Amino acid sequence: MNLAAYKRVRRLEFFELPKTISGKIRRVELRDREIRLHPAAGAEPAGEHVEYADTDFPSLRGK
Repeated sequence: MNLAAYKRVRRLEFFELPKTISGKIRRVELRDREIRLHPAAGAEPAGEHVEYADTDFPSLRGK
C-alpha cells in the first residue's frame, strides 16, 4: 500500500510537555512554542481554530 505524500509524516519531535500543577497539559504553551519554532505553522489567526469530523467528508470514509 502506498501513502499519498500529504499523508506521510514529515517531522517528528520529542520534548517534555508543559503541565499544570494538577498534571494537565498546558495547550497555550504548546501553541506558543509551535509558533515560535515554526512561524509558518502559526499562520492561522488566533481564536479561529477549525476542527473537522469524519461526517464532514463522507467521500473519504472507508467502504
